[in-house]
Amino acid sequence: REREREKDDMEVVGFGVKRKKSEDEERNLSRERSSSSADESTFQSNRIQVSNVKKPLFFYVNLAQRLLGQFEVLEFSALGLAISTLVTVVEILRQNQLAEITRVHTSTVNAQESHEGDFKAKMEVTVKRSSTYQQMKPGDEEEGK
Repeated sequence: REREREKDDMEVVGFGVKRKKSEDEERNLSRERSSSSADESTFQSNRIQVSNVKKPLFFYVNLAQRLLGQFEVLEFSALGLAISTLVTVVEILRQNQLAEITRVHTSTVNAQESHEGDFKAKMEVTVKRSSTYQQMKPGDEEEGK
């Protein structure tokens, strides 16, 4: 383990010549690592992958409502038996006039790399925020607005 630590402290300069990293270089490297992890944690997406076993139906409905407040367009995708959940979520959004369906795409995908004959149905639905959508404020639900 000590050798591994020494390897981390050393930097190859060229032709196999090694030199010890300075403390400033170590601090800069640790800052870069921490800033890149912060960027990844604050990354937000307008894409929702629906599953019929991992989360309940209204988890996806509530998630979509929140994301519609942040994004103009949402993209949903589902495989196999989760397609019915996807259709139900999108239909609830449409019926409540929160979103309008802009694109529906169906296809088949290879379910497993090892088995060539196994295909699953895939559905992708793109919705956009409807013109009647009103962004909920934190206190609006309690007041019934």
